[in-house]
Amino acid sequence: MTVTQGLKISYRKGRPFAAYLCLQHDTSVSVSHSRRFESGVVADFSEDGRCTGLELTAPSMVTLEAVNGVLKQVGRSPVTAEDLRPLVNSTAA
Repeated sequence: MTVTQGLKISYRKGRPFAAYLCLQHDTSVSVSHSRRFESGVVADFSEDGRCTGLELTAPSMVTLEAVNGVLKQVGRSPVTAEDLRPLVNSTAA
């Protein structure tokens, strides 16, 4: 079993256009379905209903409060400002 957690940021022409917050999970678990939230966040779920990650579709507009609001709704622990710092730094330019 491989476990991963972290923030992945995708860039286009030097600007972030999407980000993915991988939540701790077994990488052999595939996404069964997704749910879109009004804050520009899409939550991915495994077949057993666990949230495996969050896609941040508008990284320049994402806030810590929005991410943590979604995490609370899907039953996951909140992240800290430090967890999202790479995203904030990449959109500040």
